[in-house]
Amino acid sequence: MVSLTGQESLNGLSVVMTPGWDNANGVTGWTRNCNIQSDSALQQACEDVFRFDDAN
Repeated sequence: MVSLTGQESLNGLSVVMTPGWDNANGVTGWTRNCNIQSDSALQQACEDVFRFDDAN
């Protein structure tokens, strides 16, 4: 799992990225969950930048 937390202009942003795992093949992909406290534009930007399968 990779966890990122924004500071300064990205304050209130947190992103959690989790690898999908298959014992035969290893990492099969990633899911990401962008959590934004109040800015819906930042939510969309986060989802655009971290283009993995949606966690939710």
